[in-house]
Amino acid sequence: MRIAREFVQNFKRFKTAGILNVVGLSVAFAAFAVIVIQLSFQEGYDRFHKNADRIFRMELLFPMNLQYAAFGPTPIGGLLKDQSPLVDDYFIIANSHQSVFLKKKTDGTTDKFKAPINSATASFADMLGINVLEGDAHQALTEPDMLMLPQSFARTWFEGGSAVGKQISSGGKVYTVAAVYEDMPLNSIFKNTCYTRFVEQEEWGNWDGQIFVLAANSDRDALQQQVNNLKIETLDQIFEGLHKKEQMEQEGKSYLRVSPLTDIFYDNTVIYDTSDKGNRRNAAVMLAVGILIILIAGINFVNFSMSLAPTRMKSINTQKVLGATVMTLRLRLLGEAVVYTCVAFLLSLGILQLFSMSGLSGLFSMSLAPANHGLLLGGVAGLAVLLGIIAGIYPAFYVTSFEPAVVLKGSFVMTPKGIRLRNGLMAFQFVISIVLITCTLIMGNQYRFMQHYSLGYQTENIAWMILDDKIEKNQEALISEVTAIPGVLDYTFSDYVPGNDFVSSSGTELDGEAIQLDRIGVYKNFLDFFGMTLVKGDNFSASNLSGYQLIMNETAIQKQPVLDRYFGRNIPQDIVGNGQFIGVVNDIHYMSLRKPVAPLVLLCSAGQEYSYMFFKIAGGDVSQTIQQIRHVYEHLAPEGIFELHFLDDSLQQKYESEKRLMQVVSLMGGIAIVLALVGVYGLIIFNAQYRRKEIGIRKVNGATESQIMFLLNKSFFRLLFFSFIVACPVAWYAMSRWLEGFSYKTPIYWWIFLVAGVITLIIALFTISWQSWKAATENPVKALKTE
Repeated sequence: MRIAREFVQNFKRFKTAGILNVVGLSVAFAAFAVIVIQLSFQEGYDRFHKNADRIFRMELLFPMNLQYAAFGPTPIGGLLKDQSPLVDDYFIIANSHQSVFLKKKTDGTTDKFKAPINSATASFADMLGINVLEGDAHQALTEPDMLMLPQSFARTWFEGGSAVGKQISSGGKVYTVAAVYEDMPLNSIFKNTCYTRFVEQEEWGNWDGQIFVLAANSDRDALQQQVNNLKIETLDQIFEGLHKKEQMEQEGKSYLRVSPLTDIFYDNTVIYDTSDKGNRRNAAVMLAVGILIILIAGINFVNFSMSLAPTRMKSINTQKVLGATVMTLRLRLLGEAVVYTCVAFLLSLGILQLFSMSGLSGLFSMSLAPANHGLLLGGVAGLAVLLGIIAGIYPAFYVTSFEPAVVLKGSFVMTPKGIRLRNGLMAFQFVISIVLITCTLIMGNQYRFMQHYSLGYQTENIAWMILDDKIEKNQEALISEVTAIPGVLDYTFSDYVPGNDFVSSSGTELDGEAIQLDRIGVYKNFLDFFGMTLVKGDNFSASNLSGYQLIMNETAIQKQPVLDRYFGRNIPQDIVGNGQFIGVVNDIHYMSLRKPVAPLVLLCSAGQEYSYMFFKIAGGDVSQTIQQIRHVYEHLAPEGIFELHFLDDSLQQKYESEKRLMQVVSLMGGIAIVLALVGVYGLIIFNAQYRRKEIGIRKVNGATESQIMFLLNKSFFRLLFFSFIVACPVAWYAMSRWLEGFSYKTPIYWWIFLVAGVITLIIALFTISWQSWKAATENPVKALKTE
C-alpha cells in the first residue's frame, strides 16, 4: 500500500517523466501484444486439429525436376495404409475451385452464392476432428451429389431451420446437404468451404490429390524410414523410364517425403502447393521488432529513473538518516518500478482495444480484441512485471549507493561506470533507430521494385473476368456481343490469369531426356493482345488451327535444349497433345516475382474452351463499359455471378503480404524509433540535471548559450556517429537475408543507409538541441542557488 502511495506522490512530483514513462511503456506493451498475437496465429496453423501431431502429408518427388510436390497419384493413400504398419488411416483432398450455387426460393426467384467447393475422401472429417453440428459427414463424403457445408454458409444460404436435406444446384448438378460442420479457425490450410466426395481411381498418371496419413505416433523419422523401405513398382517404372532413378539415389531422395501437418504453413519448398503460406523470415523480422520495442521500453525506464536520480537522492538519503535500511529503500524503489509497468500494462489493454477497432487492424490476420486473447495477454502481463523488476534493479541500487553525508552536501559525482552505462544505452537506442529506419526503407524499395518491375507484357487498362460454364461453350456469341461495345478495344482468352503462382504443368521423356513445361492454353491473338515479342518462328495462325500450335519461352529452350531440335516439328502427345512447335517468345514473368521464370509452353487450338476472358478497356467512361460487359455476361449466363477485375489490381494483390509486412514493420518500427528517441530525451534530461551546476558556473564566467549547447551536444553526436557505423552492417545483413526470399530483388543501395542516418540525425538534433537549449538558457543564479 505504501509503495502505491509513494508511486502516486512521485508521479505528481515528476509529472513529465511519469507521463512519458507510463505512455511509453503502455504503447510498447500494446505493440508487443499485437506482434505476439499475430505470431501466435501463424505458429498455431493446424495445431488445433484432433490428431494434429500424428497427421502427415505425403509429398511426391516430381520426376522432371526432382522437387517434392504437394499433389500426387491417389493410389498412394491406399498403398500406404495397406503396406505401412505405422499408417492407421488416410484421406485425400483435391484443390478447391470457385463455383456458383443456385437456390430456388418459394416466390420463384433464385438466390446466387459464389463459394469454393472441394472434394475429399471419407476419413477427412474424422481424422481432423471436424465438429459436425448436424447430419452425417460420412454420407456427405461417400455418396454422390452430397455436400458438407460450414455453419457460416448454412446460415446464409438457408435462413432459419436445419440445412440438412435441403438442395442447392451448381454447374447443372443438384446437391443435397448431408452435413453441417462448425467453422474451423482461420489459421488452417483446410478452408471453410463446401466439401463433396472424392472418387479414388487406380490412375498413376493423374497427380490430382493431396494425400494425408494418420500415423500411429508422432515420430516423423520412424514413419519416413518405413515409407523409404516400401517397394512402389509403378513409381520405380516412372523414374527409370525418365532416367531419373540414378540421379534421385545420388541426391539421397526418396519417392515420398513425410511432412508434418503443422509444418506445412511455413514450408515454401514444395511445388504445386496451393495452401496458405507463411514466411519464417517475415516472422523473425516481426519478432525482432517486438523484442526491440520491449528492450527500448525497459531502457527508457532506466533512462528516466537515472535522469531523476539527482533530484531524488536527497529525499532517499534523508530517509537513510532517519533510520530506513538500504534494502527497504531498494525494495520500495523496485516496487515502484513494478507499479509503473503494471499501470502501463492496464493502459495498454485500452490501446489494444482501440487499435482492434481501427482501420490499422486490417494489417493483421485475426481479431486483436483483448477479450479474445486472455492467455497471451496474461503472458504479456507477466512480462510487464518482469520488466519492472529488471529495469528497476539498477536505478534502485544506484540511487541508494551513495553515502548520505556526501549526497546531503550535494557533492556526489557520476561514476565512470555510470557514464559508460549511460553512453552504452544511448548508443543502443541510436543503433536501433538507424537499423529500423534502414529496414523500412529497403522493404519499401522491394515492394516498389515488384510493383514497377517490367513483366514482359502489357498490364495497363486490361480487365479480366471468370467465364461461366455456359459462356465457355458459347464463345462465338460472347465475342459477337462484346466486340459491339464501344469501350472494348480488344479481347482475348486464356485458362490462366498472369500473376498466379499455381499453373498447370506436364512432363515426359523426349529423346531420352526428362522434359517439364508449365502450360497455358491461350486464344490465337494472345501474344498480340499482351504485347509479347516473338524471338523466332511464327505467331499462332487462325488458318492452321486444325491441331495444337505451340509457342515456348526462351527459358524452355535454354534449360531444355532438346526442345530446340523439335522446332518446326510436332512434339509428342504426352506433353501437349501432339502439337506443332511454331515459335519462341521472349521470357515473361507470368507468375509473381517470388518465382523464377520457368520453362513455359503456350498452346492454341480451334474449339478450345477457356476459363478467363481479357479486355482492353478504352479510357473515358470506364464504368459504362463495365456495365455493358455485365449486361452481356448476365444475358449469356443468367445463372452466373459477374465479377470484373483489372489486371494491374490483381497483380498488386499478389504482393499484399509484402505490403502488409512493410506497413507493419513501418508502424512498429515507427513506435520503436519514437520510444528510442524518448529514451534519448531522458538521457539528455539526466545530463542536464547532472551538469546543472557546471553550466551555471560556466555562464557566470562568460560562456555563451551556443557554447553551452555545443558542450552538451558534442558527446551525443559523437555517439550517433559511432552508432551509425555499427548499425549499417547490422541492417545490411538483416535485409540481405530477408531479400533471399525473392527471386527478383532490389539492390541494397548505399544511399539508403545515409538517408537513415540523416533522418535519425535530424530527429535527434531537434530532440537533443531543444533540451540543451533549455539548459543553456536557464538563469545561472537559479541553478547555483538550488545547488
